[in-house]
Amino acid sequence: MRVRPEVQFILQKALAREEVSRPEALELMQIDENSYEVYALAWAANTLTRRMFGDPGEVHAQVGINLWPCPKTCAFCSFGEKWRGVEVSYRA
Repeated sequence: MRVRPEVQFILQKALAREEVSRPEALELMQIDENSYEVYALAWAANTLTRRMFGDPGEVHAQVGINLWPCPKTCAFCSFGEKWRGVEVSYRA
């Protein structure tokens, strides 16, 4: 239930505002999402974000209100008809 020393070193380096190398960044990307290390990574990211921007935050969300795929097909939205992410099954 410990964070591996190499991960601790990389996170401490980032928190000290030192540059993280590509191999170190790749090491962080290999962290098991079900491990305690992912919490350490999230804590470090939260700490760095709060240092840079303070405490304000924004929440962005999508809500699919229409009963059909959206014809606009924006690149960031899964409701577009081009992406076929929404199955239409309408019964009268």
